Amino acid sequence: MRKNYFHKVTVLLICAVLILVCSGCSFKKAPEDSSITQSTFSDNDSSASTSNNEDVSDITTTDNGQGTDLAPTDSQIQDENEDDEENANDENVGILWHPDNSWVFVNNSWLNIRNGPSTDNAIMTEVYHAQALRRTAVSDYWSEIVLPDGRTGYAYNSYLSLTPVRETEIEQ
Repeated sequence: MRKNYFHKVTVLLICAVLILVCSGCSFKKAPEDSSITQSTFSDNDSSASTSNNEDVSDITTTDNGQGTDLAPTDSQIQDENEDDEENANDENVGILWHPDNSWVFVNNSWLNIRNGPSTDNAIMTEVYHAQALRRTAVSDYWSEIVLPDGRTGYAYNSYLSLTPVRETEIEQ
């Protein structure tokens, strides 16, 4: 009798542990109004919308209308990677922007603010070490900045810090 009771308790404990472990493994669904937007500049834009009438014309496909579910080959991946490297500073490449509302600080002796998110874009102005700037959006490499005079410009993320930078004498 005691052995049977021990077996039942053990099985119940194992089941309880499995339930606890499995309940923590669920994926969270993304919120309905995702705050991520994507800018794309394509010559072949076409109008489309979702079931709740959201514009999705900035979504592009890469299957050339074939609708295939096959995984890309190694040569296709290599070709895409080469295209990405060649177009790294090309304005026509879509940039995934995340809305942001934070202060960032210049962590270089100076930083060029450009009129677009590319080193090919013209320099609007320069900002200097430890200057605080309002960031309104961020991508992998660029931040959208609102300048003190209200103009919007773009700064390279490597020269920005989320924490205040000490104002020290910097050799120029």
